[in-house]
Amino acid sequence: MTIPTISIALRSILMADRSDTHITIGGTVSTQQFETICAHIAEYRLATEWDGYAFQPSHLQNGGTLDLFGRSLPGGCPEELEAFCVANVLPYWRWSGACYGAYDPEIVIYRGDGTAISTYGASDSEHPFVSIAELKAITSLDAVHELVRLADFTPPAFVVVDD
Repeated sequence: MTIPTISIALRSILMADRSDTHITIGGTVSTQQFETICAHIAEYRLATEWDGYAFQPSHLQNGGTLDLFGRSLPGGCPEELEAFCVANVLPYWRWSGACYGAYDPEIVIYRGDGTAISTYGASDSEHPFVSIAELKAITSLDAVHELVRLADFTPPAFVVVDD
């Protein structure tokens, strides 16, 4: 009897550390780009609320952000969706829950303004937090205000325009 083997790449996908995620996307896309985003959303089985129905293009709220939720994503991150956002300069905010023993909750912010992606520690309730080491490094009240300003980010409305 031959025992089937699983490739290392497939095994890493099947056995990856997993956690929940919430991502909010903003910016302006063409209808063709929106179709690509919808394909990425379907790939990760993202929904418009926790444990809700899978996202459909008709769920898009006019004038609002694209707000998506996913359960048990590898690494807690829809990597290809985020890569698409960065490549197309679409700002986003993402929270990923912890995978205890592997990684802590985090908030990731891409502003779409040429600045680097920012990562912050987070609570399980999607709030950023600052470690004691980070607090010790803060030297002024202005620095505290700047940290709060940077960590408190909401993407602009998500808009689809005709090609």
